[in-house]
Amino acid sequence: MSGFEVVGVVLGAIPLIISAIDSYKATSQRIKFMVKKELLLNQLIQSLEEQKFYFQTDICLALKEAHLEEKQIIAQIDERGLNLFQDPEISDALKEYLGEGFTLYINAVARCEHILSDIIANISGLVATPQWNRNDLPTILQSQPKRNGRFEFTKRIKFSVGKEDLQRQIYDLDESTKTLSRLRDQSIARQNVTVQPMSRAIARFTAALNAVQSYAHRLLFLQTRSTAMNKNHSNPPRTPSPSLQLIEGLCQSIHQAYERRQSLDLYLSRCAKLCYSHGSVDPGININVNDRPSHDTITLKDALFIMQNSKSTMPKWTINQQMALSFNITSSMMQLHSTPWLATPLTSSSIRFTPDPMKFKSPPQPFIVSAFPTKSHATSPYTTKASMLELGIILLEIWHMRSIDNYASEKALKMDDSYGTRYEIARHWLNFSDDSMLPFYLELVTRCIECTFATTSATPDWDDLTFRKSVCEHVLKPLWENCPRKLW
Repeated sequence: MSGFEVVGVVLGAIPLIISAIDSYKATSQRIKFMVKKELLLNQLIQSLEEQKFYFQTDICLALKEAHLEEKQIIAQIDERGLNLFQDPEISDALKEYLGEGFTLYINAVARCEHILSDIIANISGLVATPQWNRNDLPTILQSQPKRNGRFEFTKRIKFSVGKEDLQRQIYDLDESTKTLSRLRDQSIARQNVTVQPMSRAIARFTAALNAVQSYAHRLLFLQTRSTAMNKNHSNPPRTPSPSLQLIEGLCQSIHQAYERRQSLDLYLSRCAKLCYSHGSVDPGININVNDRPSHDTITLKDALFIMQNSKSTMPKWTINQQMALSFNITSSMMQLHSTPWLATPLTSSSIRFTPDPMKFKSPPQPFIVSAFPTKSHATSPYTTKASMLELGIILLEIWHMRSIDNYASEKALKMDDSYGTRYEIARHWLNFSDDSMLPFYLELVTRCIECTFATTSATPDWDDLTFRKSVCEHVLKPLWENCPRKLW
């Protein structure tokens, strides 16, 4: 049985279970029944109805291109039953609607089938054989008689399940419903993504970010420039450049760093002066900046940890400072993506601050420290989806003023550096943020984590101009509109 055919089995099993429970309630001893099970059984029926609603709605949304009304689609489901879900056109329509979430959707459906099979196994009068097998479920659905669209039972129905097991089944159904709801919201968001092609604000954003990103590439041709310094020029230029002294100073520092195998730290001071310093570095190793201590700086992760301490003298950020920092980091990532400055996705462990300004209520000014390895030690490229996931996590961390590691530890969730694990924990955290987060911020964080943006390529890609415009439209612009101008 294919993954999509399981959807038909689940849709058929839900009405069967509800009818069986209703029959059981009607024939049970009322006093004993009311005391022990009625409330839980009503909750179970409600959970089953919600499951049915989500499955039917998903199919209706997937088949909307067939120009059928919802009543017509539901009528087809009732009439054709399991045969409808053997139609490849129906399966393809659902795949297109769900996109990358189709596999997760089928996995969620399989969990639903497992839960429903456990429930049916405890309903005597449905299962004739003493040894219940999940593969028997389609046979039971097809053999069960119906009258006026409702199942009829020739034997008395008994539902022999303990209170704790019943509560567990209700909980499992509710959790699978949340998964289905999330996947549907993601699919709707993906389909509703649009870019305003004539938006002047988005055009300005995109053009400015593209220009800075191009300069970030050029700035890192250090080895080429250093090699050029070794060439003898017999004829000096007739008209020296007005900025010759400044260029010579910077290039000389680059050349010296290259010759002496030293690192060159460049940073822009608060008074807008370019400063640099040298430090020794072993050229035979690939430097991991996150593991190397940086003098007089703290990471965003460290700052969040300090602010969690009630005895800390560091003031917590105001909502305006949070918006300004979110805008700053998002725009910086849009300027530095696909350059050696971001050899790995930006995280709260790679974003740094100078500690002194952090003690005051001035806007935090983040920066990054990057080491540029030789070509033989070049880092492997990371996907655009991974970059957007990490941005969503950073925005979550800034809003809650705590790190994702801290959240995972509190919730006893296993944490590692894999994309799948970090995505699941971020989604878990996001699900519990609905009531505490501003709606516009919740939407843009969700888009980052789910990577629901307009694209012209098969997958999100930084080289895709439509994708970059979409990120500006749905993430950068809302932050800009909600960030006080004096805090930029």
